[in-house]
Amino acid sequence: MNEKYESVFIIKEDCNKKNIISEIDKIITTQKAKISRTDELGLKKLAYEIRKNKNGYYYVVYFEIANNNNQIVKIQKQINTIEEILKFIIVKVD
Repeated sequence: MNEKYESVFIIKEDCNKKNIISEIDKIITTQKAKISRTDELGLKKLAYEIRKNKNGYYYVVYFEIANNNNQIVKIQKQINTIEEILKFIIVKVD
């Protein structure tokens, strides 16, 4: 049975967002997840400075994946290697 997840990414404002977004999508789909929807919320002022950045580009991904926590951990590890991502969170949706 597939489980639904929602993930929010904050990307540095001074980088090539299209490349980062396609890299995020590629990482998620390589783990046999199916992306159901994406939203680009755009550039927003951050509540607090993150790594000397006052603004961030918000990108939201909704995806489904078989209930295997190893795949989520693999996605998190790969996303942690992308320096242009300031913060991200993956949450299971009921």
